[in-house]
Amino acid sequence: QLQAFERRAMGVQTDVASIEPRMWIPKEFMLCPMGYPDRFVRGVGTSLFVHSRDDCADLEHQEFFREAKFSLWWLPQKNNSCHLRAQSSAGQGVRGGLNITFAAPPSGQNPAANAEVVLSPIKAPQSFFVVVPSPDLKG
Repeated sequence: QLQAFERRAMGVQTDVASIEPRMWIPKEFMLCPMGYPDRFVRGVGTSLFVHSRDDCADLEHQEFFREAKFSLWWLPQKNNSCHLRAQSSAGQGVRGGLNITFAAPPSGQNPAANAEVVLSPIKAPQSFFVVVPSPDLKG
């Protein structure tokens, strides 16, 4: 990530014209906020958290990372559209697992400022993602 920030500061961008996300993204992966390679997005229950290993020192290594694995469920009729799914939910009796979903705020509140991100079995537009390669970060 540090190299990506340095390349971006110099104005260098990756040529993404030939990248096909469905072929390049691994079946299972972890999410780290850009600039924080020691922190991981974790799905615990229906909530999402960003934790470092130090934040959860009481958890064993495998237990910590079991909740930090995600996968993509590609939508057949949509170009590069998918659900971002928590791997740990796949075997919990929820058909297809839990997807990262943008929960709309109560009426009258600004949706852009008050949207909550949760894990939900819902398969609606608020849980669709469009995958595009980053011109700044390789891999």
